[in-house]
Amino acid sequence: DTVRRGVGPWTKQVHRLLTHLRAKGIQEVPAPFGFDENGREILSFIPGLVGHYPLPESLRTDEVLISAARLLRRIHDATTDVAQIWQSGWQASIREPIEVICHGDFAPYNCVFDHGRLIGVIDFDHAHPGNREWDLAYALYRFAPITDPSNPENYGTIQEQCRRVRLFCDE
Repeated sequence: DTVRRGVGPWTKQVHRLLTHLRAKGIQEVPAPFGFDENGREILSFIPGLVGHYPLPESLRTDEVLISAARLLRRIHDATTDVAQIWQSGWQASIREPIEVICHGDFAPYNCVFDHGRLIGVIDFDHAHPGNREWDLAYALYRFAPITDPSNPENYGTIQEQCRRVRLFCDE
């Protein structure tokens, strides 16, 4: 029921963030349980399907896109109170202006799904203080996805990508 991973200098700050998010009601993130006797971090395991490419059709739906947008907004909203305070100890660089703690890599491959529903987000190693727009842009790049129509990870035409961007941003 746990995940054990190697640590970096940023791991304690990530655990602090995960604890904060869970205290704010975001149960879709792993619970940190400290470190084992080998120095590895211990996190709760979120059972389900991780969105590796190529994504199945069940993870390309509007419902998945909307739930991803809503979860990212909840994460951002839950960190406005600490973003200006927790400015050190991260792996990734701070991005001005600081509004929230960004996930830094919010993409299907860092999300957990169950029967086509988004149930969790993992891998906060690239979290950092920054602005919503940067995190949103990266999430859109991966969830719309914003790619050349010839890219095998593409979901369709430029018009379809624009429709998905609007849908994500409307949430």
